[in-house]
Amino acid sequence: MRAEHPQSVDIGPVSTAQSARVGYATVTTHWGEDAATFEAYVDLAATRPIQLFDTDCEASG
Repeated sequence: MRAEHPQSVDIGPVSTAQSARVGYATVTTHWGEDAATFEAYVDLAATRPIQLFDTDCEASG
């Protein structure tokens, strides 16, 4: 049975699309011997705290 929370989370290098005011990075969650990877997209507007726009998840395995 998978734990309720991942054992660790890694954030890959961040890329930006300045014209779209969006930043994105690959996020990997580690669940024992298993891992799940997805893309996370954030708003780059400097006038507000960082806001998660969307995630792009793909099932693997």
